[in-house]
Amino acid sequence: MNTIRTKKTGPAVLFALCAMLSGCVASQQDVRTLDLRLRTLNNRLDNVDRDLGDLREQTTMRAEKDSVEALQKNLARSAADLERLRAELIKLKGNIEEVAHRATISREENQDYVNDLGRRMAAAEESLKGLDTRLNTVEKQLAGLTGSLESRLAAVDEAFKAIDQRLNGLSGETAALREQLKKAAEEAARREAEAAARAAREAEERARRARRPVTLVPRKVKVKSGGAKPASAHAAGGRSGKTAAAAAKAPAKSLYDAGMADFKAGKYREAYLKFSTYLEKNPKSELAGNARFWLGDCLYRQNEFALAILEYQKVIDDYRNHPKKPAALLKQGLAFEKLADNKTAKIVYLKLLKLYPGRPEAETAQKRLNAIR
Repeated sequence: MNTIRTKKTGPAVLFALCAMLSGCVASQQDVRTLDLRLRTLNNRLDNVDRDLGDLREQTTMRAEKDSVEALQKNLARSAADLERLRAELIKLKGNIEEVAHRATISREENQDYVNDLGRRMAAAEESLKGLDTRLNTVEKQLAGLTGSLESRLAAVDEAFKAIDQRLNGLSGETAALREQLKKAAEEAARREAEAAARAAREAEERARRARRPVTLVPRKVKVKSGGAKPASAHAAGGRSGKTAAAAAKAPAKSLYDAGMADFKAGKYREAYLKFSTYLEKNPKSELAGNARFWLGDCLYRQNEFALAILEYQKVIDDYRNHPKKPAALLKQGLAFEKLADNKTAKIVYLKLLKLYPGRPEAETAQKRLNAIR
């Protein structure tokens, strides 16, 4: 209290002194008035100090009281928070235990899965080992088959080379046969001309004797290769001469049909003449290849196997895309068999199998190969 008063009085005195100094002259009354006022002011300051002290005490007590209440409230709140934390801790502990339990179960399940996966991987490895072994075996077998196939292909190539050589030789033989056929045809024509001339002379002699003059001129006859007996050329000739003359006058298609009719009836000589005439008049017709094939069959049916082979070869050479070509090859092979030339027959059959696999003629050729081996 004294400290506060001293501090408050000091300024008042100084103020008064200053006032006195500034006023230069002050009366005694003024001094007393100022002193009274100073005292009143000091009393008021003392009262203020006391009130302030009481207020401080009251404030301190109230603060202490408020602090205790606040502390109690805080303690209560802290206790509630503690209980809540304890409950949450218990709940968290339960969750942790549940998670741990689940983790244990999951770990056991994972371990079972891992064990099962290991067993499956081991089985897969064993299967792979087995597959590797089988693959190695298959590769070895494939290598063996490849080598065997190459050997067989090489053998087939050699066989075809032999076939080609044989066919080349056959071409030479064919040329020789054609030359022989040409000479035989010329000889037959010469003999036929002589026979026709002789028959004409005899007819003239008979006519002269009968006093009925008749003049007969021998007809020149062309003989096709194949060995079929030519028709008689004189006017009084037999049935073959009449057939040839009729065939020459017949239309192309009807002539071909007449030849087929004779062939089916077993009249191979007459059929040969009709097919020959058809080829002379229609060498480039659609039925020319067929007619050439039937010429070969006419010769084959008359056991003229060598000449039949030549006719079949014309089908093969002159009509390369003709549907009768497989049949011509087959009949060639059969004709060689008839001539007791099985080696050449095999060559022809193999060629037929190579060029026309799957055809009925190829199946027959395979059967013949099996029969003559």
